[in-house]
Amino acid sequence: MIASQQHNAILRALPGLLGALLLFVVDRALKNYAQYSLPPEGVFWIPNLLGLERYANTGIAFSLPAHRNLVLIATGIILFGVISHVLKERLSTRNIVALGFLVFGAASNFYDRLTLGAVIDYLRIGPISLVNIADGMVVVGIVLLMFQRPKQPRRGDSQTPHDHDHGNAAEPSVGHS
Repeated sequence: MIASQQHNAILRALPGLLGALLLFVVDRALKNYAQYSLPPEGVFWIPNLLGLERYANTGIAFSLPAHRNLVLIATGIILFGVISHVLKERLSTRNIVALGFLVFGAASNFYDRLTLGAVIDYLRIGPISLVNIADGMVVVGIVLLMFQRPKQPRRGDSQTPHDHDHGNAAEPSVGHS
């Protein structure tokens, strides 16, 4: 029964996983464009506030400085830990989609860091923010994992929601004499 529930969760997650895969492909294409074809001055829809601009981020989030090898190792360990934790839980559609966004986003940035020594950021949003789609995918994955519904008890568990006293002794029992 649990295997069929997990199978159904995976099937329901397919559109979200395909969306994550599509964003991964778009991110890789935009990074390639930023690296090899984007004019050095960038392309802006709103001057210096919204547009495409290439930036090779050798640091971590917010361009904080960090050693390249340390970042590669830490990224792998953290990603492995998150995936292991989620897989220990009952797989839900939300968890599967969250992992898809997290893994595809992290993979795109990890590939940059491994092959180029830096993550290519290309989307200027505001006067100081340069990001890429993969960054947003990682954030979406984390948010989906953080704000999930509490785990529901499975059939056959020793307690059900009706087994708990809700603390209102003033209410009369129905059906008991």
